[in-house]
Amino acid sequence: MSRGLRKGQLIGVHGPGAIADIGGESFVVASIDRWRRDGMAPCDLLRLSRRLGVARLLQPATNPNSFSGDSWSVALHRFPQWLFCQKCRHMVRWSMFKESSLELGEPPCCERCKGHPSLVPMRFVQICKNGHLDDVDWLWWVHSAPGSRAQCHNPEQLQFLSRTGVGSGLNSLQVKCLDCNAVRNLGDLRNRSGWQCRTTTAYSGGRQPWQRRDGGTVCDCEPIVVQRGDSNVYFPSVVSALDIPAGFGDDPGETLDATIRDRQDFGTYKEMWDSLKSNGIDVLSVMHKQIVRLSQTVGVEPDHLVRLLDDTCDSGDAESDRPLGDQIREMKAEEFEAFARPDGIASSQFSGTSYVVDQSCFSPALVGLLESVSLIDRLREVRTLRGFHRVSPSGEDQMVGASLSLATDWLPACEVFGEGIFLNFRPGAVAHWESDLPSIEQIRLKALQKRIVDEDLGFLPKVSARLIAIHGLSHLLMRQLCFESGYASSSLRERMYIDDDMAGVLIYTADGDSEGTMGGLVRQGRADRLPAVFARALTAAAWCSGDPLCSEGENQGMAGLNRAACHACLLVSETSCECANALLDRRFLIGGSGA
Repeated sequence: MSRGLRKGQLIGVHGPGAIADIGGESFVVASIDRWRRDGMAPCDLLRLSRRLGVARLLQPATNPNSFSGDSWSVALHRFPQWLFCQKCRHMVRWSMFKESSLELGEPPCCERCKGHPSLVPMRFVQICKNGHLDDVDWLWWVHSAPGSRAQCHNPEQLQFLSRTGVGSGLNSLQVKCLDCNAVRNLGDLRNRSGWQCRTTTAYSGGRQPWQRRDGGTVCDCEPIVVQRGDSNVYFPSVVSALDIPAGFGDDPGETLDATIRDRQDFGTYKEMWDSLKSNGIDVLSVMHKQIVRLSQTVGVEPDHLVRLLDDTCDSGDAESDRPLGDQIREMKAEEFEAFARPDGIASSQFSGTSYVVDQSCFSPALVGLLESVSLIDRLREVRTLRGFHRVSPSGEDQMVGASLSLATDWLPACEVFGEGIFLNFRPGAVAHWESDLPSIEQIRLKALQKRIVDEDLGFLPKVSARLIAIHGLSHLLMRQLCFESGYASSSLRERMYIDDDMAGVLIYTADGDSEGTMGGLVRQGRADRLPAVFARALTAAAWCSGDPLCSEGENQGMAGLNRAACHACLLVSETSCECANALLDRRFLIGGSGA
């Protein structure tokens, strides 16, 4: 069986540290320091890489992946390592030694049963808030019940059994030791007394599955046992930026460097440089003529070109020392400036036009709200995975990096192309509306911000009235534009530009294939069509099939951050929303009880 993952999955739900089910097998994607860079394509966006403090952004190759260290780009590791046979119910603790005996693509099989049926991975794993992931130590656990005998040490004598007559919950499943008859049902997994996530002689924890047993780190967090497919096993930290023309945040030197990196001959020389260097060959003596020739062609000194080839440019070092939130706000401010006036600044990755909203096509209400609309018929987005969290998407100190090695100077990324509609709201109108909010709403906004801090949801933006209003309007428009433009609901995305000095939103397509650039979305943004889209979207929001429960609901959604928002009226695909379908409120748009 061919085992593979798409590039879009690797920069997201199946990134480093994630569990991926492929066929009937289960794997974990290893950190990028175990990946091979051979065949990876550059995916550079200098304004993004310099803020992340890395020299390069690279796209994983699209060939099959490997879990055994072969020549493929992405390393997979079989996990959980505890497997069982569905026929004889015996449990097996798999190992890399056993893995090496398999043919490539061959699944593990039961050696006890006739026909050698495939082994199935156990459903439960343990995680902790510091990002560690490991197998449940079933051998220790089944012998840890009060009153049980001394622990046996034979993992081959465990069975995973299903009992009848006790319902279908966890109490109907049990692990039994055939040596000493110790037995325990899985309902006891809720009792975590004695469990630790740390490296000790009794139990090896505080690590990732692809690390050696002695490679763990001391961890004082109490682990929790979850099903391997639970959503809290993996929260990827993805940062994206849009490719805007030179002059918006890039100085001339950085723009020249990006132009050089985009050249096909530079990519060829870069692969040659890395190959020679990895083999311990004096690169400069072998490539001297090529470097001099290319430096003359692009107009830089040979030493500068050598630094680009060797990935030693320090463009990201100073930026990466600053809080990431500040850097993302800076990137968005640069993009806001480009999207607000795109006329005449086209590049190979960006082009668009804009028009001023006036009463020739728009109603007085929309004229008072919208300042301009930009139609972006060509855009490029680069998405980069920095790392991940487990249990909850908490702060920076608990994020596990995409690489566990400090020597790694690159991050995995992917580029997607599309089109979009940018709505630029009038700052004065938005500020006037905010100042007129009832005091009870101001109190609620402060309570929402406190809840975000208390729940440690650092990936969410700072709560404001304009954020919730524009966010909700963005969702309404995305839902309506799916009908108008013909795009699938998961093909549309939002990118909000909301700050004290900004009030805008980009609704765009960004797909890995041609679907993202068919032109249907830009057409709906024209002055003769957009007013009707607004009217239909707001009319649809006036009534929800979940009313009155939806319109009167409080503390809905993730951490109770939504009000008057459900799948029938405001929620969209999680991949389409910047805030994971949180901070939504239909009352801010159409009014209602308490608004």
